[in-house]
Amino acid sequence: MLIKRTLFVTTPMSHLRQHKIVGIIGCGWLGTAAAKQFLKKKWKVKGTARSESALERLEQNSISAFPYELGAATETLDSFFRALELLIIAVPPGLRQQSGTDYLKNLSRLSEQIKAQLPKTSRILFVSSTGVYPNSGGPYSENSTWQLRSEKSSYLWQAEQLFQSLPQETCVLRLAGLVGENREPIISLSKREHLEGGYQAANLIHQLDAARLLYYLGTSETVPPFLNGVFPQKIKKGIFYKKKALKLQLPAPKYTDTDKDLDRHIFSEIALAFTYENPV
Repeated sequence: MLIKRTLFVTTPMSHLRQHKIVGIIGCGWLGTAAAKQFLKKKWKVKGTARSESALERLEQNSISAFPYELGAATETLDSFFRALELLIIAVPPGLRQQSGTDYLKNLSRLSEQIKAQLPKTSRILFVSSTGVYPNSGGPYSENSTWQLRSEKSSYLWQAEQLFQSLPQETCVLRLAGLVGENREPIISLSKREHLEGGYQAANLIHQLDAARLLYYLGTSETVPPFLNGVFPQKIKKGIFYKKKALKLQLPAPKYTDTDKDLDRHIFSEIALAFTYENPV
């Protein structure tokens, strides 16, 4: 399938909307970080989680907790959706743990619930992944044309379309590799040898920058249909992780192909402000 999308932005992003109630489906590592951004601005925040311990953690963070498991036929979101002005869907695809077919089936059930219960005036932010882009080639931006050559990218693209087809205003936020608290890739990469892919771009975004980006998209006057959330650096993984290892005084991972031309660089055509100069 050939994919082409034109980015549409009428004005720079600014916090002009006055939302007061936001709901976050999948209020985990990223969702909770985003919730804290809204709480700082005196918003009421609702969040869903699956386990009792996770629900208790949300309540401890002043987030109204709702039990919900994606795809569960017996669970409804009526009270969760009530009065929402902004809905954030931050459920990781987890395609290693479930099939792409099950992932789409579960999201389809959620989209039907949204269509039936969420106010039409609400805005939706769907957290997707830069995994929708091919594994090589590029550079890729929101305006790029590309072929869906892998099952993973096809499932991610279909998931995005489920929410883009809803009547509510929707922005799909394609996040690069998330890093931050308790997520340091160099820890697992350190000391490893004979690694491949050192010539590919280190496409990353810090958890807190992603959370801030969700806040700005939730409060801006207008939003684009698609946005790449990726730190604006143009550097190969082999070079990036060598520098990171040096900074943290760790043994550097050894890549076999860093000398090849830079590949799969992903960027955004919208100028974004980042707090963290080093995304890891």
